[in-house]
Amino acid sequence: MNAYVIFKNKLPDLKLIRNKFEEILLVSLKPTFSASFVPSFECASSRESLDYLSKIPGILDATAIIFSDEDISKETASRFAFKYGLGIIAHVVDFEINSGYVVAIVHSFENLRLKISGKSRPTVFIMTGEELLKEGKSLFLSKEIMPTTIEVEKDKSYELKNIKPRPENNLLNAKIIFGVGLGVPAMLIPRVYELAKCLNAPVVCSRPVSDLGYMDRHYVVGDTGIKINPALYIALGISGATQHLSGVRAKKIIAVNSDPNAPIFNVADIKINMKVEDIIEELLIWAKGF
Repeated sequence: MNAYVIFKNKLPDLKLIRNKFEEILLVSLKPTFSASFVPSFECASSRESLDYLSKIPGILDATAIIFSDEDISKETASRFAFKYGLGIIAHVVDFEINSGYVVAIVHSFENLRLKISGKSRPTVFIMTGEELLKEGKSLFLSKEIMPTTIEVEKDKSYELKNIKPRPENNLLNAKIIFGVGLGVPAMLIPRVYELAKCLNAPVVCSRPVSDLGYMDRHYVVGDTGIKINPALYIALGISGATQHLSGVRAKKIIAVNSDPNAPIFNVADIKINMKVEDIIEELLIWAKGF
């Protein structure tokens, strides 16, 4: 059984992977690391990464393709799995091998861990836990060999000059953060910003809100976005999908949602089962007097 490990700047825990697979091939998304495969230039978008991975010999014959917990790596994992019709499992913290199948151990809420078996071959995994790498570091697990360089097609739609700086620094110090989900009508989003301004709080969102163009993708929280750790997270119209909550490490959560069965209520400290539009004005009055 063999595995390809895809990464850019942060590598999944190889100690956990080493004992599960007979062969591990490291695939770097930038040419400055001594991995088994390197691109002709640094992959700056998931389109470039997908083109690169699609050209790597033998990758579709692997048992597992393991992606690091980085934005570009996770986005590429989704594109790769969709292109080839492969199963994909996220939030993986470890592996087991059972009857020839790779079983992913997945972190769920609190201390709960689930075992999920990948039935496709290969199966795509996104693994949490990471080691920040230094430029030029050799990553070979045994003997040193010459990396194979793969020519990558430039993604002309992606221009670095148009990429806005990520907001982590602002969010790292925020004690209160507001989250916007699809339960917030688009016309109310400016009111959410007004509400947040009263508390000097930034506003983030779920992936679908960004995909619809309502908020910038750099403010997406979750699997394919950023992680936040405020004292208080006020989630407005957010259903609470695992993909979003994986990026939330708040001490307290206030959730407003019209669906009484929304998963967000399972982790919320204060649950408000109402439409956002029916409570936004009351929240503004509260915030202005805070």
